[in-house]
Amino acid sequence: MDQFSPKKQKIGVEGDAIVQNFMEWMNQRHFIISPKVQIKKASTSERYGLVALENITEGEQLFQVPRSSLLWEQTSSISGALTSSKALGSTSGWVKLVLCLMYEYTNKSSLFRPYLDFAPSVECMDQPMFWNETSKQWLKGTGVLDAVSNDLSMIEREYNEIALPFIKSNLKLGFNESLHDINLYKHMVAFVMAYSFTETSDGNEVNTPFMVPLADVLNHVAKNNACLEYETTHLKMIATRDIAGDEQIYNTYGCVANWQLLQMYGFVLKHPCNIYDTVDLMMETFYGVLKTKCSLKSNQEKFKWLTTTGGLLQNSPITVGIDGILSHEEFQLFFKVIQMTPEEFKSFCIDFETDNWETESSESSEEDSEFEMLPFRKLAKMSQENKIILKEVVSLTLSQFYSETKTQSLSAVDQWRYNRACTLIQGQTTILNTLLNAIND
Repeated sequence: MDQFSPKKQKIGVEGDAIVQNFMEWMNQRHFIISPKVQIKKASTSERYGLVALENITEGEQLFQVPRSSLLWEQTSSISGALTSSKALGSTSGWVKLVLCLMYEYTNKSSLFRPYLDFAPSVECMDQPMFWNETSKQWLKGTGVLDAVSNDLSMIEREYNEIALPFIKSNLKLGFNESLHDINLYKHMVAFVMAYSFTETSDGNEVNTPFMVPLADVLNHVAKNNACLEYETTHLKMIATRDIAGDEQIYNTYGCVANWQLLQMYGFVLKHPCNIYDTVDLMMETFYGVLKTKCSLKSNQEKFKWLTTTGGLLQNSPITVGIDGILSHEEFQLFFKVIQMTPEEFKSFCIDFETDNWETESSESSEEDSEFEMLPFRKLAKMSQENKIILKEVVSLTLSQFYSETKTQSLSAVDQWRYNRACTLIQGQTTILNTLLNAIND
């Protein structure tokens, strides 16, 4: 394999030559691209975007990608080794995809070279897993840090236990331990997190992820105007509404909250642009408040029941969206149980075991239950005692966010990270303040 170090290669630097080579490569591989769209440098933080050159009608095809041009284990030049490896047989498709990306990315003569040159370089990936400790402190209380910690543990475990043994056993193919190291593996995991696609079968079984050249140029918004459709021989991007000329074409990554967007993709949307934004109230905080407000002895059996039979563990989240409580069953179960008398609790436990119980959500209208949540407007009906507990939980959660004002100058990279952290916190605090206002109404 003709190798080069990705740390020295200036891959993904914006320039017409890189775009042109990528376009020529797609033409050679029989992509079908509408003359109404064009790759352009995005006006915001993204490197590139797909823009409409003229008006596009809903349902119109924007481009078509042959399945033979998807980059994954079956189209990689090391497909045989990936398929025949017994050690990789029981792993997720992620590990195989990351390995084939590591190989192709460091292979100067890769058949996917123009696509990989156009894709972001390893230096361009800036999810929080790459942030230094100073930058990470700005994410305190948002839920990102725990997710990042889990990601890094998973990456290290997969590399040492699965990827590295495969690399060592395939040195003849051109693998190199010093080149294909944990750092490159980590960056390729970030690339897969941010740019890969996963096709879901009719049985809702999740299949192997793969890279889709050109489709990954489209940036994300919650209210997208295009979507990817999967056909037998190709994938096609279709306009989901009329698109005006000069308008950027957006795909959607799903119903993803801002903290998840930052964790996986490295960006956030300003409130209220992300209609799927959420913030978590941790059960640990609920239990802590309850212990200070109520008698521990009288609630000991309730705590035990809630954390075992009820499934509300200390690290369980109560997820709050922009319009209401998304974890509404858990939320209502907690407040239903804690306000019971000893006799009511004993009777409830018996009824629960026989499924003869209901939460308040059963009384919600069809409109309220459409998004499976408890609307904020219904929180005004809570008892005063429960409101006091909920207010304290929200107040404690708000106090956990990073709130220091930055007075010293930051580097360009740190300023960009700090701005994203502030945007994330602003969205989550807005949701929590909306919740507080609903309780006070």
